[in-house]
Amino acid sequence: MAAADDLYQRVLRSTDVSFTLADPYQPDTPLTWVNDAFTRITGYSFAEAVGRNCRFLQGPRSDPAAAARLGAAQRERRPTRVEILNYRKDGSTFWSEIALAPVLDRDGRLTHFVGVQSDVTDRVEARARREELLVREQQARSTAEWAARVERAAHDRLELLGQVTDVMSGALRQGPAALRALARVLVPRLADLAVVDLASWGDESGRTALAGLDPGIEADFLAGEAARGLPGTRWGLVGRVLSVGRPVLVPEVRDDDMVRSATSAAELDAYRRMRPRSFLAVPLLARGQVVGVLRLITTAASGRRYDRDDLDLAVDLGRRAGLLLDNARLYVRAHTVAETLQRSLLPEMPTVPALSFAARYLPASDTVRVGGDWYDVLLLPDGRVGIAIGDVMGHDLPAAATMAQLRSMLRAYAWELAGPGEVLERLDRVVQGLGMDSFATVFYAVLAPDPGGGATLSYANAGHLPALLCTVDGTGQRTVEPLADANSLLLGVMDAGGRGEASLSVPPGSTLLLYTDGLVERRGRDIEEGIDQAAALLAGHTPEPVSGHAGGAHPDLDGLADALTRQAAGDEPQQDDIAVLLVRLTGTNPA
Repeated sequence: MAAADDLYQRVLRSTDVSFTLADPYQPDTPLTWVNDAFTRITGYSFAEAVGRNCRFLQGPRSDPAAAARLGAAQRERRPTRVEILNYRKDGSTFWSEIALAPVLDRDGRLTHFVGVQSDVTDRVEARARREELLVREQQARSTAEWAARVERAAHDRLELLGQVTDVMSGALRQGPAALRALARVLVPRLADLAVVDLASWGDESGRTALAGLDPGIEADFLAGEAARGLPGTRWGLVGRVLSVGRPVLVPEVRDDDMVRSATSAAELDAYRRMRPRSFLAVPLLARGQVVGVLRLITTAASGRRYDRDDLDLAVDLGRRAGLLLDNARLYVRAHTVAETLQRSLLPEMPTVPALSFAARYLPASDTVRVGGDWYDVLLLPDGRVGIAIGDVMGHDLPAAATMAQLRSMLRAYAWELAGPGEVLERLDRVVQGLGMDSFATVFYAVLAPDPGGGATLSYANAGHLPALLCTVDGTGQRTVEPLADANSLLLGVMDAGGRGEASLSVPPGSTLLLYTDGLVERRGRDIEEGIDQAAALLAGHTPEPVSGHAGGAHPDLDGLADALTRQAAGDEPQQDDIAVLLVRLTGTNPA
């Protein structure tokens, strides 16, 4: 018997299952024995556990109901099985499945309670995860259709706003035309009929845009408007929105509504033929002012019924359209002012014997800003001719102001008969000395005509693109070479330590091309490629005879200037300002 008891003790000590014994006859039914598995699972030693009720393993997150079931089983001296969250000695938690049973002697008298405790944390957590996933699945299943509908609606609204923004942004300078494109985008995406009325836009006012699902709906709408017989747009609902600036939503258009609003039987008949279902009218707001009204109508053809979400979308569209109109007004005004200012800073071409000139200035097509591109031709006191081209970095008023200052200073220094290198050196000292907050490139040259119709050309270059010189030999062969000598840093960067200059003889019939980067630079193309194209056009141009030409402008050179700017612009919007100066030695020097 002793051997058997020893065997049982060794089995209980070696198993991974926790066993405990409690004495029901002592106060609070304390533990009287625990096995090694209990101490490993809980972290409490034998001495720390014995003498205490097993509830000492419970903590703040333990389920009171589960603990109560254990207590009730002890009081009623019956077996039970409970899952409960217990606490280890180090404070960590674990889920325990406790099987509690009374131990009876041979006479059926209770002697102890035995507790078998298993760590079921993984099982409980897995079950909890499954239950959570099940709940989520049920919730997702019940809301999937609603969520998909909301997602589709949100996607459609974002897509529509994107299309509207693209349409309106693409016609920045054409406000009314952009509104007509807007109406076409909204039908049938948001409406069966879209109408835009403007309070005023230059010479335009009243209805500016109308788009319908089919010509019949448009015709019925126009017939109803005409039957009302009141001039202008400041009447009825449109007038109310224009004056008050608040949107109007009619979710369900009833026949009674049309009867009350119609002023004649013909108007009522026209609107009834449209079979309107729902109606929206929102103001076009610009700087707090109502500049127009957007009306959206659905009919029985689509059966769509407008709600608050549609109203919010329409209000957003109205704000965007109003902002477009305001920006378009400002753009036209600013672009006109900027171009007028820029051109006022550029010189008229002088009349110089044996020389022809042509110049072009084209502002960027997508900007209202003044720029720093400039050119100049000036007659010097000793009979020579100074020619210059430059580019101040930036597209704003400070750049234009710096450009005007540089041009004036260059003229002053050139008038003192300083050489090109010295002129640029003086300019650089002034730019740095006065702390002008701009960098600039300048190409300056001096032409000294000779009696044979040719000239000596002296030049210096401060960071500008090389001028192109096209010469003709005795066989009529035309050659284009860049004037790549006498290069130095652009103005305003640092002390260049003196500016060199170069000289060469230019034969009669030669053409000199000065230009800014807008002529040769294009997105996605190397600038060298642009210079090569300009050189090819220059080489391929055959001058017309200039017999008797006294100097100044010449139609033939003007044609070359136009060809150069057309080639530069291509089919894309012009991204940068273009300045071009052409000088030709006609070979007809009266001297």
